[in-house]
Amino acid sequence: MPKKSRRQPAALNFRTGHRSGKAARSATNSLASKLTAQELDALVPAFVRWHSRHPGIRDVPLVLKLLSAYFCIHAEIDGEATVTVIEPEDTAELVALLIEREPGLAVLLCGSLLEFVDFLRHTGRWSGTPESYLAVRRTLCNGIFSAEFLPVKQPGK
Repeated sequence: MPKKSRRQPAALNFRTGHRSGKAARSATNSLASKLTAQELDALVPAFVRWHSRHPGIRDVPLVLKLLSAYFCIHAEIDGEATVTVIEPEDTAELVALLIEREPGLAVLLCGSLLEFVDFLRHTGRWSGTPESYLAVRRTLCNGIFSAEFLPVKQPGK
């Protein structure tokens, strides 16, 4: 006799026709993550061309890997995320956490995002407000300098 799963089925929301609960949120977040990845992939060729004329971080594959990781996480948190607008508050929280845990990674991520945000703005692809662009840019610049000048953690201290 087969065992029955202990997992509760997700409840159906009759108004929207969508399921709720962990399984439904996970499926929604996974789909959002895939759509975000496709959206980023579509911009990669234009970003690489732009980057060649506006060099920042020299390792473009590393920049692309960091952008992909950031946007995947962002899509998991916010199922309606898009790569053409970056929320300042979400970015500030992530940057603060990275500075605390991995300052070197924080500098690289902030630099990569800064390049990408500038690419979006300079090529007319930024879909946020001018104020949100400036706020994100300020957060990323502060993240670069805050992480860069933090004292190095000593093992065992």
